Amino acid sequence: MKESVLIIQGEKSGVEHARSFLPEIISNRKDLNFFGVGNSESEELGVELLFDLKDFSSMGFSEVITKLPFYINARKKILSEVEKRNTKYAILVDFQSFNTSLLKPLFKQGVKIFYYVAPQAWAWKEARVSKFERYVNDLFCLLPFEKKWFESRGIKNAHYVSHPLVNKKYINEKLKDSKSVAILPGSRNSEVKYLLPIFVEFMKKNPSFSYTLVKLENVDTKLYELYEQYFHFIVSSENVEDVLQTSSFAIAASGTITLECALAHIPTIVCYKVSLLNECIFNNFVRYKGYASIANIVLNREVFPELLQEECTPYLIQEAFKKVSSNYNEIVSDLEKVSKEFQLKKVDTAKVILEGMQ
Repeated sequence: MKESVLIIQGEKSGVEHARSFLPEIISNRKDLNFFGVGNSESEELGVELLFDLKDFSSMGFSEVITKLPFYINARKKILSEVEKRNTKYAILVDFQSFNTSLLKPLFKQGVKIFYYVAPQAWAWKEARVSKFERYVNDLFCLLPFEKKWFESRGIKNAHYVSHPLVNKKYINEKLKDSKSVAILPGSRNSEVKYLLPIFVEFMKKNPSFSYTLVKLENVDTKLYELYEQYFHFIVSSENVEDVLQTSSFAIAASGTITLECALAHIPTIVCYKVSLLNECIFNNFVRYKGYASIANIVLNREVFPELLQEECTPYLIQEAFKKVSSNYNEIVSDLEKVSKEFQLKKVDTAKVILEGMQ
């Protein structure tokens, strides 16, 4: 009878991360059965889905609260299946709050845990570090400074694996006088709902530029329909690499996409806006007051203007756009430094996990 491996990829980014190591693990271990959370791509690789990731994705505290009964039931089912299948290994990919809740019960069931994408405990959940020291076999870090940070706090098997985006190749020189702007309003319904109308208002006041909207398949199409008429080009997220090759500026939702913009050397305005309830909860319960975008975090200064919550307005985007335009070459030079920061020696994730499964 084959041994079982649990894998949780609760968001689209999780599937993208797993793409860098999961196929190799599956091809090298035909004696293993994989089950858990993913999408159609995961199924094609041979993962039996207990849940589709589209049912898992949520953003903001209020969305998580409304879906809490679902997450509780999903957690119970997953742990029940782990016990039923006598599961020996678990690969938990990103999706921090849910996956960290599984650490202790999985460990108690004798499951060896591999955790990919170290949680940003350095930002606002340092108390979580003890859980990873106690329960996680190997912890994989995407950001260049994280390995040392976790090691200094007792995590012995922390590995730097680099970010999958670092492997992409982009045109190094951007044209300051280009009029092409990539509009990247986010990967979740709530992000697009709040940000896209604001971005479009900015666009209306600056009609001389060429705007390209990047749409994601998991976002409700109705959130895009009202605004598509204002764009010169509309493309799917599968073609975002091509968009970044030809764009000289970007306006983007805070998140992984801003790192991709940085690695593509595109001066970017980073925006974030959630509901008043989420803002209230965040301000009262989250201590982190640092930068939102990875480029700024890595360089420890504001290279990308960040417009968060009440600062995210068409007027302030326009002011930030002027600043970015006037400092274009300096920003591109800084972004080259960001790329170099990611060029550290990295481990082979698949190899580490395969060795841990022996």
